[in-house]
Amino acid sequence: MSSVVPRTARLQTLFAASSPRDGKGTAGAAEHVLALQLATIAEIGTRIASARTVEAILNVVASEARWLLSFGRCTLALVTTDTRYYRALTLDTAKHGSYSAEIFPRTEGFTGWVLEHRQALRLSHPEENLAAEPSEQALLLPQTRSVLILPLIADGTPIGTVNFSAARPNAYPVGTLAIARLLALQIGGAVAQALLLEDLDSSETVILSLAHAIEAKDPTTEGHCRRLAQHAEQLGRALGFSGARLRILRMGATLHDVGKIAIPEAILDKPGALTAAEYAIMQRHPIAGAEICAPLRSARDLIPAIRHHHERWDGTGYPDHLAGEAIPLDARIIAIVDAYDAMTSDRPYRRGLPVEKALAIMRENRGPQWDPTLLAIFLTLIASTENSSPHAAGASETPATAFAPTLPPSL
Repeated sequence: MSSVVPRTARLQTLFAASSPRDGKGTAGAAEHVLALQLATIAEIGTRIASARTVEAILNVVASEARWLLSFGRCTLALVTTDTRYYRALTLDTAKHGSYSAEIFPRTEGFTGWVLEHRQALRLSHPEENLAAEPSEQALLLPQTRSVLILPLIADGTPIGTVNFSAARPNAYPVGTLAIARLLALQIGGAVAQALLLEDLDSSETVILSLAHAIEAKDPTTEGHCRRLAQHAEQLGRALGFSGARLRILRMGATLHDVGKIAIPEAILDKPGALTAAEYAIMQRHPIAGAEICAPLRSARDLIPAIRHHHERWDGTGYPDHLAGEAIPLDARIIAIVDAYDAMTSDRPYRRGLPVEKALAIMRENRGPQWDPTLLAIFLTLIASTENSSPHAAGASETPATAFAPTLPPSL
């Protein structure tokens, strides 16, 4: 935190050097203080906007906001995912870098009141210790005479509070509320962003674990999810996807077959054609995959691709018999790259097709099975990289009729 303090000090020095000396007295001094306060809040906002963790945000606030609001302890209390509790992360200014974390029922204590009413709470008592209640001991100073707690709001929803406590009474006069609310707005936005990043990082780990679980259960498709993600990303870039949009497509491709976890291994491992009954069971995997991902908040954008990647352009696919552009775009992309990889990959019961034969089959079925526009773009991309394809050389001369379009090409 030592690198943070000098930035505030430089602001204070700058404003001190330009302090009004024109005889305006109190009014001029008040304007000067307000300008310094606003500049410091802007500086804090800039620093916490790039913070990736709640701890980093608390670190900045506890060091740079101390001259704005007198406090000995600063706490960020954040509502848990199930909304029944709040997790309080506390930093003592006298113990730089020392955090404590506690979990409390959402309705408990001063913090619970602020979360419920979405209003700032300002308390002061010259004699009574406000930290005497058990629910406040972990959040406030051992001898607290003043408390200021402000709600943190994101998209209209309270996500937590920022709590300040001081050992002296009247530490937070009414005049401090406006500045404190501005600071809370900055903190709320930064905390929401940090929580989103943490959630994405966590979900990324879950998604990759699920993808590995798919391939562990169906070893005949080893590397299939990885190759699909690469091909889908290549096609997505050709369509102008970037950033978060490209990430959703890539993760949808990675997880498109996650529902196969729910399919019996006897069906997944069967060397040869499935019976009608077995095929009916296999057709359940897109719905199962969507259900598996539904509880993952940041995986919900992937569900349309997972559920509909076996739909066909002519409406004869499954599970919902969608047709044409009613099929989600990501699902149409994944359907194309899924079929291509299935045709060109080796399986225990047959060798993969040469690239040119796979492309010929796909050209013949661009209307009934796949989006004609997307397929044309994909065929161009593959043709331009055919020489570097791992399946372009050494594949057997398997007859194209072995991959008749009426058969599910990616089972």
